[in-house]
Amino acid sequence: DIKKSELKAEINFLNEVISNLLLSDKLDIPYSKLDLKRVDFILFIKNILAGINEDRLCLKNSSKLSLFIDIDETKLTIAIRNIIYNALKYGDPEKEIVVSVYSENNYLYISVRDFGPGINKQDVEKIFTPFFRSEKTNHFSGVGLGLSIAKKIMKAHKGNIQFNPKTEDGSEFILSLPIK
Repeated sequence: DIKKSELKAEINFLNEVISNLLLSDKLDIPYSKLDLKRVDFILFIKNILAGINEDRLCLKNSSKLSLFIDIDETKLTIAIRNIIYNALKYGDPEKEIVVSVYSENNYLYISVRDFGPGINKQDVEKIFTPFFRSEKTNHFSGVGLGLSIAKKIMKAHKGNIQFNPKTEDGSEFILSLPIK
């Protein structure tokens, strides 16, 4: 006898999979339809973090930065949430997730750092491939689309996302956006 809560969780999971598949398919088309709006980026990030409502999230470097940038809020929210949710899922549950925002050389950077087991060296080159799942992560739910979708969204914004291989413990992903 399946409990209602288990059924709801499964329905939510399947909805997420379908949404990710549809979005992934749409994002394969070269993006010409970004719904760009000028936003206060720090307020945008703070709203994303407030929406996730997780005590382990810590925002750094934001108080010094006042920056308005043209972005597609919905799509960029999906990209940033995907990275943060991965950090929450795979990071050490006893340690914080550090989100940093800074600018350098006409680029805005968003770093998401966790203190979990990290990513195997042999997996690093495959992590942005759709449906790739490391053996290390097989016991977690997911289908392996979050990073590939985030990468497509960042590319559509003429930005990028990279894994920082120099991280000693845990994982750090750095999203970059050009500042016009």
